[in-house]
Amino acid sequence: MDLMIVDDDYDRAIVNQVINAHAAYIDGECPDWHDTKKYPRRQWLFFSDIQGDKGTPFVVVDNRTGDCWVEQFATLDGALLYVMDVYTTCERQGDWDYFGAVKDRGGWMEKEV
Repeated sequence: MDLMIVDDDYDRAIVNQVINAHAAYIDGECPDWHDTKKYPRRQWLFFSDIQGDKGTPFVVVDNRTGDCWVEQFATLDGALLYVMDVYTTCERQGDWDYFGAVKDRGGWMEKEV
């Protein structure tokens, strides 16, 4: 897993560059989309500060395959379960995107440690 936590303006600029380039590629306007140095194939996780994202503030940009998925989650647990490929957002997200889901679904209960 190649996950970057976006915690500064430089990382946010890279994420925006990847998102914008993918959109341009879909429109046929970015012929160098396959340049993986310029548009890394990895995942980014960040907290959205956009007013309308209050219900789903955790954002994952998943560009591992070059398809550049942008997904939002209500909790960090939901974002981590998605990043680890445990679930995808089309799999009844409300059932696993809650606080404590990683512990509950990951088998990391105190009694097992």
